[in-house]
Amino acid sequence: MSDWSLTGKHIQLYGDPILVDGSPFDPGIKTGGVKSIALRLNRPTSTRVNDEYIQVLSEGTTSLQIAGTSVGKSYFIRFKIYDLSLQEGLERTLFEKIDGSSIEDAVQLVVSTDGKLKFHVTRSGVEHNKETAAATIAVDTVYDVWVTYDQASGTQHIYVNNIDKTLSNSNAPFWQTDTGNTDLWIGQRGKGDDAEGFFYGDLYDFRIYNELVVSAAQVGYMWTNKWTIANLPFGQVMISNYWATYTETESISSFTSTSFTSTSFTT
Repeated sequence: MSDWSLTGKHIQLYGDPILVDGSPFDPGIKTGGVKSIALRLNRPTSTRVNDEYIQVLSEGTTSLQIAGTSVGKSYFIRFKIYDLSLQEGLERTLFEKIDGSSIEDAVQLVVSTDGKLKFHVTRSGVEHNKETAAATIAVDTVYDVWVTYDQASGTQHIYVNNIDKTLSNSNAPFWQTDTGNTDLWIGQRGKGDDAEGFFYGDLYDFRIYNELVVSAAQVGYMWTNKWTIANLPFGQVMISNYWATYTETESISSFTSTSFTSTSFTT
């Protein structure tokens, strides 16, 4: 899989997930055809159902860690989930990472059976556990979710489709049992004999912003333009190495009398 951050992280995809039409999500790249693509994990018809997930290796990088954070961290995930029931006794996991065997620094985001988002951060041994109200997440619906952690204050935010949700205290997290593995796991509960809680749904995007606590304004920019926390309009974000634009333009041949005027190549 590709790491668009260009930081050289090694990403491994397990199982037999498939690419699917991401409708109704529209990223503003083009007007016709399939407008978006998502990665479907753990569909019931897969021969590897409940064994499909993403692993991002932690070796050679500290940017995935919550340990050592001085300012804070922000995580973004765009997804659609199809099942909220417990999977082998665990809530469905969006992502999890521990930074050491003592689990004094770790982060986890899960979806409960009643549609709560639960954001767990353990920093220097201190737990910060927050959750949204029930029915925040429904099945078969695309969501843009931001979770942020501010190191100085310990403040957490969960934004869902550009709404800063009211949070309450949550239960203590259940971490992976293989505490020697510090990789980032997307779509399952870490590593270990009981690494369950598999995510059945479509994954569109996942990002980590290291040493940045995104603001409500930046969340809004991303909600508007679908690509970046910069203040840019929808359909006007440059996508590197992508051929399509959102609006079609009509051009004239370069071999006409109009083309070769004195101002033909003025920019």
